[in-house]
Amino acid sequence: MHVEVKWLNWDTFIVPLEDRDLIPLVQEASKRMYQVIGGTGYARVDIRVRPNGELVILEINPNCGILFYGPDDRSVSDLPISWDKDGHDGFLDRIFRSAILRHRLRSNK
Repeated sequence: MHVEVKWLNWDTFIVPLEDRDLIPLVQEASKRMYQVIGGTGYARVDIRVRPNGELVILEINPNCGILFYGPDDRSVSDLPISWDKDGHDGFLDRIFRSAILRHRLRSNK
């Protein structure tokens, strides 16, 4: 089933977050996890929500794969990129601009 979900039919278990009130909680939990690991760049946080609304953080994937080859050839890892308002190109552009800025800030110290 892992191969099915991750590589063949990644819509199988994608369930949109219905409780919009959880969005700030998910964002804050993700931000805290990212800070705890000393993240730079980007990351994907795998979170599940229990029926009672409790968040369960499975893992954080710093600098996870972004293997987007096109709308018909992608994996579950590409899902967050597909929701980006600027698309895949905009996501990559932000990653590169952020990395360049971090480098400049470190170089000026």
